[in-house]
Amino acid sequence: MVLPVGRFPSVRFIKDRGHIEYAYEYESQAYTSGNAVMKSKRTEAFSPGQPVPVFVNPTDPSTAFLKELCL
Repeated sequence: MVLPVGRFPSVRFIKDRGHIEYAYEYESQAYTSGNAVMKSKRTEAFSPGQPVPVFVNPTDPSTAFLKELCL
């Protein structure tokens, strides 16, 4: 897995559930992905524009996940 830095273009919550989107670049190609999340101190700390480490599958760069959600 490759670890580029992405950014949050969107972070939304409705009650205790939310959705975050993150944009990242791999080999000069732009990608956007997202995750459904539960509201917590950790996820509430995410804000649009904030840099975030993203794990990217080098054989399928459209497949990625956030390091912050896996720790």
